[in-house]
Amino acid sequence: MRLEHPDEHYWDLAERVAAKEWARRREKGKRDPNFVPEHWSFNIARKVVSRKMAKVDGLGFYEAKRVLSSRIGRYLLKANKHLDNVCKGEFGSPMT
Repeated sequence: MRLEHPDEHYWDLAERVAAKEWARRREKGKRDPNFVPEHWSFNIARKVVSRKMAKVDGLGFYEAKRVLSSRIGRYLLKANKHLDNVCKGEFGSPMT
């Protein structure tokens, strides 16, 4: 998947993951005192957090947004590589 501006697509994906997963992580944080849902890497993709962070520390927010988008891009590339290998019938080490 090659896009002209892939970071925008990856950020949209991060927002969807954050919206879907946040309630579950918040509930887990209530049950488990050692689990801090705010430390989740996708936390910055939540609309409330991203708006606040952009106002308070715009440069820091855009750097964190770039890092998260980059991670998502790498996850997608790796997932596509695994899928291609499965389609070829290659079940070797995922790092090759």
